[in-house]
Amino acid sequence: MTTAAGDSRRRAAAAVDIGGTKVAAAVVTSDGLIIGASHRPSRGVPVAEAAALLAKDLRAAIATAQGDGFTVESLGIGATGRHDVASGRLGAIDVVLDGWGGSSLPRDLALSLGIPLSALLNDADAAALAEGRLGAGVGSDPCAVVTIGTGIGVALIHGGAVFTGAHGAHGEFGHISLALDGAPCFCGARGCWESFAGGGAIERAWLRDDPAREPKSAGEIFDAAAAGGTAAESIINAAVQATALGIANIAVAFAPVTIVIGGGIAARWERFSAQVHAELSRRAPILSVQPEIRLATFGAEAVLVGAGIAALDAGDAKVNR
Repeated sequence: MTTAAGDSRRRAAAAVDIGGTKVAAAVVTSDGLIIGASHRPSRGVPVAEAAALLAKDLRAAIATAQGDGFTVESLGIGATGRHDVASGRLGAIDVVLDGWGGSSLPRDLALSLGIPLSALLNDADAAALAEGRLGAGVGSDPCAVVTIGTGIGVALIHGGAVFTGAHGAHGEFGHISLALDGAPCFCGARGCWESFAGGGAIERAWLRDDPAREPKSAGEIFDAAAAGGTAAESIINAAVQATALGIANIAVAFAPVTIVIGGGIAARWERFSAQVHAELSRRAPILSVQPEIRLATFGAEAVLVGAGIAALDAGDAKVNR
């Protein structure tokens, strides 16, 4: 990474991760150090309240970073969905965070902090940037990063940068259809990978099978399956099968050297590993490359790190014009 004048380790950016169940904030340095991280719930929280809390948390993190000699020069935000970068507004994400779609939170937060909003990108792209530049994907080109949390995000790192579609669009590989008769998805298709294996889909499947049940989190449903619960096991088996197919399809479509697995699912990888490797082996006749599977380095903090890197990259681009 090229830098402005001075020691690159003294440069930093404020960073925010907006996910389906939580928001996180921190200062991120150019070498991936996280300073003053905070985590708060997002589900059911009004966007104005979340914005105020994020501003409070980031002011504290910035003060800590400045006390350590860092210059916090910009803001980067990684958020679920697709966003209006030009206006600094979140995209149509109400299906995940009710009332947040179209919000000017990114722009308003930057104004509140007195620093420019230098990056607003999809959270999967941010996580991929962190892992590809500084984490488990280092030395692998191309590298695919799969983030499985409330939803499923997939991004490809090539030449140290996120590979995007037209006009910088984020490709929604989590919405490839795996079963034509599968459950309907908000995206308009049936049987998407995300509609089987995203955390939100797992939780909905638990209630769909029996609406009288007590709601459970995806983690609790994994635990119930591990304990031998038949209903939970059926739901988790479907998520595992879908994930094996999805990862094999990434290998077929992109021929990456490495596929990095991140998000909450990484902590449950032993439940997925054998079936994923078996599916990749079945695809051997068509695979140009048998990819290595690695678990993410940054774990739940990958989006924060990637958002910070993206903001610093944007500053570098301005300096080097």
